[in-house]
Amino acid sequence: MYENNDIDITGWDLRKTLRLLRKSNASLLERIQSPILYKSDSKFLTEINLLAQSQYSRKATIHHYLSMAAKFFEEIKELEQYKLKKFFYLLRSAIVCKWILEKDVMPPIEFKKMLDGLSFDQRLLKRIDELIVLKAKSSESYLHTGESEIFEFIRRCINAANLERTALPSSEGNSRDLDLFFIKTLSINDH
Repeated sequence: MYENNDIDITGWDLRKTLRLLRKSNASLLERIQSPILYKSDSKFLTEINLLAQSQYSRKATIHHYLSMAAKFFEEIKELEQYKLKKFFYLLRSAIVCKWILEKDVMPPIEFKKMLDGLSFDQRLLKRIDELIVLKAKSSESYLHTGESEIFEFIRRCINAANLERTALPSSEGNSRDLDLFFIKTLSINDH
């Protein structure tokens, strides 16, 4: 991975990608859905996203986001002031957990799509929308305070995910689909 705060580039070979896909690796699931593309093979991207849906494991994915939510929650829950960017990492992770508990499909990478796809208390949703606008206008160093209602919502999401995670179904995908995709992709690229 290459990262310099202006650009973030990650790459894996196809074999490793498919192994990660089999495990419902959250980082891979996010990257293949990214709306920001510099160069892509649209057919490959469409097919790998369809394959990802068939391999998707709610159980595996919730563990990743629950771990992130718990980590960020511990980091900022007692702070009087915190970076809004870190708050959004926490909020997004908690909302992904909510998505995974309520939906049978992979969570979208785009935060707004996730919000639109779930039911929320309208007052809470309005406040989240206001914070999105504030974040867009603020510098990275901006420190935020408060948001006890959203913190309580996050706490409920984390608690629900902790309670229900082991009962979630695992992937219904199979290695045969991954093998066929691997062979097909290599065959296309040999010509």
